[in-house]
Amino acid sequence: MKINFTRNSYIRFYKKHKKEIHKAISRCLNKGSLIMESEVKRFEKNFAKFCNRKYCLSVASGTDALKLACHGRKVHFISKYRYRLPIKNCKNSRNIVVTYMNSVQPNFEELRKLKKKHNFFLIEDACQAVGRPLIGDISCFSFYPAKILGGIGKGGALVTDNKKIYQKLKKIRDDKWNNIWLDEVHAAFLNVKLKYLPQLLGKRQKIADYYNKHLPKEIIWNKNCLQNYLIVTDRHNEFIKYMRKKGIEVISDKSDFYEGNLKNAVRIPIYSELTLKEIKYVVKTIKEFFKK
Repeated sequence: MKINFTRNSYIRFYKKHKKEIHKAISRCLNKGSLIMESEVKRFEKNFAKFCNRKYCLSVASGTDALKLACHGRKVHFISKYRYRLPIKNCKNSRNIVVTYMNSVQPNFEELRKLKKKHNFFLIEDACQAVGRPLIGDISCFSFYPAKILGGIGKGGALVTDNKKIYQKLKKIRDDKWNNIWLDEVHAAFLNVKLKYLPQLLGKRQKIADYYNKHLPKEIIWNKNCLQNYLIVTDRHNEFIKYMRKKGIEVISDKSDFYEGNLKNAVRIPIYSELTLKEIKYVVKTIKEFFKK
């Protein structure tokens, strides 16, 4: 059996919704609508509603969303945590960016108390956490193809409830010299996919639950991973070779974003379009490796 890391996600979603996708894209091309018109406006309205926020600004990437959110602010970035935020970093910062790696979030009650106590402006890097609860003043997202709400190219957005912030950042976004617009065709595709996002998230959660239940507990980095499901093993290189030999594409994740500078993590497939047969095969293969 061959299981790739993400490519089948794109192919299977497209084949299942081909007519709807073609209709949406043709609507743009037939009208000659290519930049910042009705599809973009519709997506911004729909995505703001999905996030339970009043305003949304679409941009060309998740990085652009973060840059726009941080405009004019001196910010402190927090990304290296597993379950709890490093409290000392919150005390003396006026503007904090918290990154939700692989959909993993800190304790929200603790974060709310810290925000209230220290009165900092909170920007959420939710590029890997679409569908998760939000408490930030601004929340930023990415629609890069490998993301949960992946598009057909690069794209991003930020959401907020603050009208003044929205109006200020919209002026910056709308300036053609900044070149950070989301195009109409991309927005048309995202409008289709957004309709199915609750189902896609639900399927990912079921896959994560299956992994959590059937994989050895000692190799699971965090049970709340939805964007990328991480396992940890000291036999990192050996494990990757074994999985690929068995036809399962896995990705080394030697990132310094993780608490403790995690250097032995591996991403395994978790996209919504995986079949139950494929999910069981992934689990079976991992178990066989660790019995060796």
